[in-house]
Amino acid sequence: MTDLHPRRTGERLRLGTDELAFRVTSAQTEGALLAVEVRLPPGGGPPALHRHAPTEVYRVDSGELAIYLEDDDGEVQRIAATPGAVVVPAERHGIEMLNTAPAAG
Repeated sequence: MTDLHPRRTGERLRLGTDELAFRVTSAQTEGALLAVEVRLPPGGGPPALHRHAPTEVYRVDSGELAIYLEDDDGEVQRIAATPGAVVVPAERHGIEMLNTAPAAG
């Protein structure tokens, strides 16, 4: 089973085709923050809407991400996030890489 709570900054993890590089771990901040750089291939990202603590912040460095947000009524909104965009999903959410080249954020 993959450990989703790395203890060291710089540790890398592969989840399917996505690559995560941990910049600040929750162990270093007593659970207050987890900062991860994510590289997604075309079509990459979690396969379904999900919710969890802590809150995530998506900042797109390159490529274009589709960010899916579900509201309290179960309606799903799709946001196109391009380089420079910052999105903080507070509800169930998912992401998908839209470009034909990898995205980073």
